[in-house]
Amino acid sequence: LRLMRSLRELPASFKRYLAAVGLFGVGDFSHSLLILAATTLLAPSLGLVQAAQVAGLLYVGRNVVQVLASFPIGALADRVGHRPVLVAGYALGALTGGLIALAVARQVHSVALLAGVFVVAGLYTAVQEALESTVTASMVPADRLSTSYGALGTVNGVAKFVSSAAVGLAWSLHSPAAGFALAAGLMLAGTLAMLRAR
Repeated sequence: LRLMRSLRELPASFKRYLAAVGLFGVGDFSHSLLILAATTLLAPSLGLVQAAQVAGLLYVGRNVVQVLASFPIGALADRVGHRPVLVAGYALGALTGGLIALAVARQVHSVALLAGVFVVAGLYTAVQEALESTVTASMVPADRLSTSYGALGTVNGVAKFVSSAAVGLAWSLHSPAAGFALAAGLMLAGTLAMLRAR
């Protein structure tokens, strides 16, 4: 009962923020699907084993980009504001979904172009990881901070599960391009919702 009361007492602006985070999160698919897409695209030219190895290295590169970008992104957010940088990061997420959908639809076999998709994925993940909690802290009173972080984690966890399931189903029932296009559309909707959430 105390938990429900605490959630009801959270600021309305934070609830709108959570809705935007959730909407973006419903499109924010697991990046293991990027590995699968890259492997599928590269297999005709490299063979399945080598394609899987290259896709794994691209994912390692994504992680390196995320680590290297986190500090500069935090510094930039401190200068220009956390919310605008988070919105830009969300836009990069939508771009990631759109680019991989286009790559799959056009059957792109270029390692360099796929590396670009993984770099963008690393950048938006760095923004998301660095700033969602920071924006949360700026929106709620100190005595509601733990509840707010819990709510943010719950929204993100549920959204991630729904997203990966939805993209996987669209991939299986229609096509990989349809799955990623769906993800891109949802992430774009989340970006616009974040832009409007004041």
